[in-house]
Amino acid sequence: MWKNDYYYLIGEYMKYGEVRHYRIDRMRNVELEKEYFNPQQMNLPERINQSFNMYSGEEAAITLQFTNDLINVMIDRFGLDADIRPLDEHTFIVKTRAAVSEGLVRWLLAWGDQAKVIHPQELIEKMKEESSKLFQTYHTELNKVQT
Repeated sequence: MWKNDYYYLIGEYMKYGEVRHYRIDRMRNVELEKEYFNPQQMNLPERINQSFNMYSGEEAAITLQFTNDLINVMIDRFGLDADIRPLDEHTFIVKTRAAVSEGLVRWLLAWGDQAKVIHPQELIEKMKEESSKLFQTYHTELNKVQT
């Protein structure tokens, strides 16, 4: 699969029974094995649209809130058929399915206070944890650089 200017190998990791994404240019020491597997049918375009920055994760229903000035960006990301509805005069919500992953958390953090996770609680907790780490990076005495 070609995505974000890179080729990816997408397949089921048999040992753990999960789908993984591997960037081809980063693969090293690849070995041929004589194990066989039953290929599963996978809707690749749908799978790619549910992942963020090609991170895999457990797929879940998510609800996100954004400020109205991001509407075109979200339509570009989620498509015209996405469940996008106004929430109030300043914000709208998006309901979709996505892989809950580090990639999704980082994508959401890039929007700063213009984005908020409404559901699921697991993703809200990940956002709080990552936000706290970011805050500590800039507010810890140990991280002060002498100029």
